[in-house]
Amino acid sequence: PDLVSLYAKGKREMREGNFLDASRTFEEAAGRFPTSPNLDLIVFNKAKADYYAADYDKAIAGFANFATRYPSSPLVAFAVFFQSNALYLKGNVTQAVRGYIDAYGESKSKALDNLIVASLQAAISDAGSVTLHGKRKCSLIRPAAEALTKRDQYEMANRLLAPCGEGVEIPSAAYTGELRVAVILPLSGELQTFGEDIYNGVVIAGDQYRKDSSARL
Repeated sequence: PDLVSLYAKGKREMREGNFLDASRTFEEAAGRFPTSPNLDLIVFNKAKADYYAADYDKAIAGFANFATRYPSSPLVAFAVFFQSNALYLKGNVTQAVRGYIDAYGESKSKALDNLIVASLQAAISDAGSVTLHGKRKCSLIRPAAEALTKRDQYEMANRLLAPCGEGVEIPSAAYTGELRVAVILPLSGELQTFGEDIYNGVVIAGDQYRKDSSARL
């Protein structure tokens, strides 16, 4: 009864937004009842309370501890997802992306799948390097690649798609923005003649480029 009361208190504090109090309550429950058959729920909710309290270091450690201690739990995918969110919020984007991929591989929830795909699409273009791996990787590649192509990151999208025998076409549309060219040349002294010749060549090339692409030079 004491454990049930503590757990209910922690859940109530979570609902009310008192995440620091909830974290302390779940920590107390874990300390007082270390042999409880429901310890996995206590550990998970403790990490979740730390996450919502914006204590991301504690949350990352807590979710990692949960995944290690309870690898068969149906909550593992959720733990890895929340851990990845915390990593992303701390600026560890590449690690977060890898975590989203791992969470997707473990997920058996359609709702969680959708959350992971949305999170991955938002984060993937900021990751230093991305390698899709593990279970269900090919079903995750397409939405990830779509996010990259929307940001004109075609090469990265094609690297992701290659292992699954897919690819995207790189558009060849003419550049329509503004192109600025800076040239450092000797326009005086003994090399002045050479500098002027090069400058004239640049001007001619610029005129030709403008005609070919309709860009503003």
